[in-house]
Amino acid sequence: MNLFLIVSLFSFNPAGMGLADALQPSGLNGLCINPAGLTETAEFSVRFPSLITPIGTYPAYNSAFSISEIDQYIYSGDYLAEEDKNRILSRIGSGWEIDAEAMTHAEIAYRNFGFGIYGLVGERAYLPRDLLELALNGNELGRRYSVEDLESEVCALLKMTLAYGRDFRWRNIPLSVGLGLHYYRGLIEARVLRTEGFLETDTTEMQVSATADLLTSNGGNGFGIDLGLILPEMPYNLIISLSITDISTGISWNRNTRIYHLELYGDSINLARLLGQEDVLDTDTSWG
Repeated sequence: MNLFLIVSLFSFNPAGMGLADALQPSGLNGLCINPAGLTETAEFSVRFPSLITPIGTYPAYNSAFSISEIDQYIYSGDYLAEEDKNRILSRIGSGWEIDAEAMTHAEIAYRNFGFGIYGLVGERAYLPRDLLELALNGNELGRRYSVEDLESEVCALLKMTLAYGRDFRWRNIPLSVGLGLHYYRGLIEARVLRTEGFLETDTTEMQVSATADLLTSNGGNGFGIDLGLILPEMPYNLIISLSITDISTGISWNRNTRIYHLELYGDSINLARLLGQEDVLDTDTSWG
């Protein structure tokens, strides 16, 4: 029986990719999970590039729904009944947080040493309740929908890892310890820094006002370490694996960094007025 305690301090955590075998810290998996597991590596081991997503195309994390509910509400293609919409809105609270990741990797190990190269892509977003209500129910006449608090970040990076594991005894207790060193090479980042604005409609016209600040960068660097400990001979055949991964201050995005300021403004937008047919609308006409 195995007992794992894994703490990741960086944005991307391969241990969270949803694969059961990836949680076994022995051998090549020690490069991601616990470097102390490299002590169980055969003379020579290699793992060729493969693509890992959390569970198919599902988010690695979301703040409101189970996988079966995501299937039902998003992937099924069915129209949502009023009961479904109310249930969704009751679950999201003030907003919906989403975190999705994907990773491709190639790894090699010889005896107690391991080396890996990882390509990582991640996306995080926070959608405020007003935007979700607008998407589900359409624009309610006389109501102002806010776009404030919208958050989004997308980034891609390369990660190179060199790790070492070693067995020894402490007070006659067998232990395995390990150390992993990481170099992060940021490839691209795009992040929403700030959003403000609203959408409002009445029976004859629409008003829109929105501003956003967007940061982009196409390069950066960072460093990190992993620390690992395995107690392989505990009572009742229990193996305890403890690790802290990706101890890092993150990536310093400092190459070609730009900030874009975007504005959208529309006042008294009226389709009939735009078409030169103002007489087709009166004050009793609603937007459909």
